[in-house]
Amino acid sequence: MREEDKIANSKLNEILIEFLNSVTTLKSYASEIEIVLMEKAFKAFEGSGDELGTLALFLHYQNPQLYPLPSEKIEDFQKKHGEVPRNLTEFMEKFKDEFIKIFSDNNSVLAFAQLSATGEKLPLLYQSSLISLIVSFELLIARIIDSIISKFPQSIGLHKKQLSLETIRSIGNLNDVERFLVESEVQQLMFGGYKEWLKFFKDIIKIPTKRLDLLEANINEIFSRRNLLVHSGGIVNSVYLSRVDEDLTNDLKVGDKLDVSKEYLNTALELFEKYGVLLVFETWKKLDKSAVDRSFFLDYYCSMLFDAERWEFASEISLFRMEDNQNARERLIGKINYWMCQKWLGNIEKVRKEITTEDFSANTRDFQLCKLALLDQKDEFFKLLEKAYPSEIREHDLLNWPIFKELRNTPEFEEFIKKNFAVDK
Repeated sequence: MREEDKIANSKLNEILIEFLNSVTTLKSYASEIEIVLMEKAFKAFEGSGDELGTLALFLHYQNPQLYPLPSEKIEDFQKKHGEVPRNLTEFMEKFKDEFIKIFSDNNSVLAFAQLSATGEKLPLLYQSSLISLIVSFELLIARIIDSIISKFPQSIGLHKKQLSLETIRSIGNLNDVERFLVESEVQQLMFGGYKEWLKFFKDIIKIPTKRLDLLEANINEIFSRRNLLVHSGGIVNSVYLSRVDEDLTNDLKVGDKLDVSKEYLNTALELFEKYGVLLVFETWKKLDKSAVDRSFFLDYYCSMLFDAERWEFASEISLFRMEDNQNARERLIGKINYWMCQKWLGNIEKVRKEITTEDFSANTRDFQLCKLALLDQKDEFFKLLEKAYPSEIREHDLLNWPIFKELRNTPEFEEFIKKNFAVDK
């Protein structure tokens, strides 16, 4: 492998880590600000009568986004006031006296106003977070393209570009001229929009896009919604309707208003993370089919997904690893992880035959234990564990690998711990 290839791959690694950090920060930011706003709103309830809870619950039923209530508050109000009617006439008949009392009490009026204000602020929080997410994603794309063009300028014919003498003199030295050409190409591609970027990866880099194509319609809708929010205040126009897949417009018409809910933001965060990760891995694989550091990074990222129990996406990444051009051991690890994800998703019957027919006899006992765990063959598992521990499987593996999480809750596992692990465990 050439030195410039190694540099390009290392750069991709750094770019992906920075993007993942941005996504994680955005998730934390939105959640933390939301908590602060909600706490502020419900602090006002402390000095108001219980009657306000009935009105708050009624309004929440009518418009959950404008009048947000945490699940614990909903349960609390329901316990105190019983079932609150969702129809206005029925509500007024049942709670007429409470309704009058609410608006004759200053504390209740203040608490109601605070709740309303919180409902107005939250959509702005989600909207600004969505826009920040797209900026982070665009930066990811621009940096990947920049990295590739810088190392492989011939890929887009950059070595054939011509500049006037006046332009060259105004730029300065040769290195600056090269940067000018690269940055100009990147800027031009970025101005072309999402579909032009994808075309670069498909037609120039020629990465496989099977997995990316499954996300394309939703990614396109998010970009289109961002444009509406920024340029039209969220009001649906004919441009949006013409660019977005009909299945995603849900009978929208020109003049309707779109916003960003908490659920929409969370879905967007998930989608862009998936797309960004898959794009980097596919590009990385195209540039170097056998990069060892890619295998290490896949290990690290899968562990993050396992810890968060994001089994669906972990399943996709495990499939990538299984199909990646690595050695047999790496492919088997990817396969076991994929089967495990399917099991925790409730799809074990879908892969049971594959697991059962897979020959593990030539593999070390840690792999064999994984197969037994997947198939819930508990008795065989603990018999083999007695032979495998500690030479072929470590204490840390037994306590932390997610594939053993059900077995860790069994009496047999508790007995094994007492018998074999240190006392303080």
